[in-house]
Amino acid sequence: MPQAPRKTISPVVSSSTRQPPYYIKAIAMAVPALMLGFQISGWIFFSASIRDGHPDFRANYSAGYLVRTGHAGDVYSYDAAKKLQDAIISREVVGMPFIHPAYEALFFAPYSLLGFHGAYFAFLATNLLILFFCYRGLRDRLKGLAQTWPLLPVAVWITFLPIAAALMQEQDSIILLGLLSLAASRLDRNDEFKAGCLVGLGLFRLQLVIPIAVAFLLWRRWRFVTGFAVTGALALAASVWLTGTAATKTYLAELASMSYGGSAVERMRYYQPITHMGNLRAFTFGVTSSWLSTTWVQVLTVGLSALVMLWLLVFNRRTRGSEALLVAITASIIVSYHCFIHDMSILVLPVAIALSAALSSWESGNPDKLLAITSALMFTAPALIVWAPYHFYLILLAQVAFLFALMRSFRPKTESCYS
Repeated sequence: MPQAPRKTISPVVSSSTRQPPYYIKAIAMAVPALMLGFQISGWIFFSASIRDGHPDFRANYSAGYLVRTGHAGDVYSYDAAKKLQDAIISREVVGMPFIHPAYEALFFAPYSLLGFHGAYFAFLATNLLILFFCYRGLRDRLKGLAQTWPLLPVAVWITFLPIAAALMQEQDSIILLGLLSLAASRLDRNDEFKAGCLVGLGLFRLQLVIPIAVAFLLWRRWRFVTGFAVTGALALAASVWLTGTAATKTYLAELASMSYGGSAVERMRYYQPITHMGNLRAFTFGVTSSWLSTTWVQVLTVGLSALVMLWLLVFNRRTRGSEALLVAITASIIVSYHCFIHDMSILVLPVAIALSAALSSWESGNPDKLLAITSALMFTAPALIVWAPYHFYLILLAQVAFLFALMRSFRPKTESCYS
């Protein structure tokens, strides 16, 4: 009988060498679960603060109320803010002043139509919607996470601890994240002017967006810088128009009091423990304040911040797409003068994209292990606020390592690392 032809089996390359090691998936499932546990316990602990009207949203709510009721000139008046907060929120020994450019108060004015708690949960819903649309817009760039574990993109996005902190306090950091996400999309479409305009609208977090603009200035990305200057100037002009020049001078004096101490009463009003911050200023203070004077700590902070910005010059300005923005966001956190955990919400953008890119690199047989390790470290490092809140400044070490890995990975090459 004629024999059936034998099937030939073509040699194949084992796909196991093109996938992250098995333990990566286990870690990817375990770490977000741990972060979620921190968040749940945090919400339980913080519920009493919400009930008593203590969240940071208190300041934004009262500023919006003053603007809506025709008292915009009192937005920076401590006495007016405290009197209003005691009357319509809850009585406190110390008031919570509004310390952002006044144009932001226009955004919070509609929320003041509701009572404080109603406004709190309405703004919580707004923040959750912003997070949803940010995630939806970036979903295609998180495929490396999904290939490791289908739920990992969502898990990374919603369990990043700074986002939870921003939601609890109802800070405006999520709004800035939304603007930066839109700016990243515009950069990927080579629309640098609109990207700069979007970042300029975020001047309510001037300590974060100004370093981003400086980075693009150093890279000579003129269209981005022009867009930033246009909307930034409009925002500041709107603030002066809204409150008047006298109130603007008061605001500038408040910023100085926060930075340099001021009187004992002013220190109580604007008390912000430096060691609870996560930036270069806090790290310098935490390491050197026991043997350097305050003046020299300031000088050292400024000098090291300048070195970080000069370091960015080695990052090629012709890098395409939004990779430059991811680097600038990370650097802005490092050199920011004020940066608490909720301010770090914007880091979810570079962390999630970089971690996805690192996991995708396994498919090419050339895994970027440094980017994978540093992005994973940057995702977990905010847990320091749970274990060592008075040494939270040590997170700078993870930030610097992550910035180095980003700049190394995003160097110009034939193909973008996540294209």
